[in-house]
Amino acid sequence: MDATVTGTNGTGTALSPLDSKPVLKAGMAAMVKGEERRVLLAKLAERIELVRAGARLYDAVIAKYQDVDQGVDPMRGKLQRIRNDRLQHFIMLAQFVRQLGGNPGAQTPCAGVIATVSEAILQLAANPRTTLAEALNALLATEQIDNTSWATLAKLTGDAGEHEMAGRFLRALRDGQEHLAIVKAWLANEERLECEQVLPDRLAQMVCNLQGR
Repeated sequence: MDATVTGTNGTGTALSPLDSKPVLKAGMAAMVKGEERRVLLAKLAERIELVRAGARLYDAVIAKYQDVDQGVDPMRGKLQRIRNDRLQHFIMLAQFVRQLGGNPGAQTPCAGVIATVSEAILQLAANPRTTLAEALNALLATEQIDNTSWATLAKLTGDAGEHEMAGRFLRALRDGQEHLAIVKAWLANEERLECEQVLPDRLAQMVCNLQGR
């Protein structure tokens, strides 16, 4: 009987050690690719939940702002534009999830945690006793998380060779940086206005207390 010829699978049945190396490499590559896809889908699910929750938070802040503001202010239009940007981001994320074979409506464990935390923040912002500045602080925290999440997604997709996704996420990050700057500036102005309103009342109360002694 002829001896097995290594390197060419001379028997026609079992692979020789040299022949098996490309097969092992291909199998490992498929495993890595599958793991990358799983991680990407999980991160995309988290991002979808954050975007969805952020849109609801903007709705709550817009409603509170309309209750407080009696004049015409361009800030209302900026808030609505940011809210609309979030809707476009949601559509983009859902498209990429489908592209990877996932379900945009699927609830992952991490996305479930984000939904729970986001609901608590939303209730805080929508509470009638919460001031506009306090609601804006909640919005600021959300925008900061958003910026970090877009940067993470851009890196993950770039490392996985999904360059189209990475480019879209970097553009979303630039949107997020603009949103963050708008919220920061508005919060600073609102906190200044609150101080201007509160301090005279406190001083007047102190004078009344001194006069009553």
